[in-house]
Amino acid sequence: MSILILKIISFITMIIDHTGIVFFPSNDLFRIVGRISFPIFCFFIVEGYFHTKDIKKYLGRIFLLAIISEIIFDLLFYDKIICWDRQNTCFELFLGLYTIFILDKLIDNKYKLLPILLIFLSILLSNLLHLDYSYKGIILILCFYLVNK
Repeated sequence: MSILILKIISFITMIIDHTGIVFFPSNDLFRIVGRISFPIFCFFIVEGYFHTKDIKKYLGRIFLLAIISEIIFDLLFYDKIICWDRQNTCFELFLGLYTIFILDKLIDNKYKLLPILLIFLSILLSNLLHLDYSYKGIILILCFYLVNK
């Protein structure tokens, strides 16, 4: 399957998911179909990590996307500009990307517990920040990273 096909699938299923949550909140079918998009986005985050020429700019773009989409997310679902009850998935993608970036630097470190501590802290942070997929999103990104390593 080509990258283009994966992008189209993730885009369409994300639109179905968002349409369902906004217009048909009691119909779980939209949400079930929409859940296909997140693993594909995780895959693309890891692929982007391995292919980017400037990881800091890539992290910056994902973080900026997370901030902008969070404002829209909070206004849509909580009628507030900032709400700490739940964060959108872009923050999860950012945290996962940042985790694999730091993990790459720590892998060859003489302190072998540091990578494990980093993973634990990322998982803890994802739960504390109430990220959409919590620890599961971070673990999925780590799995894609380790498979590609």
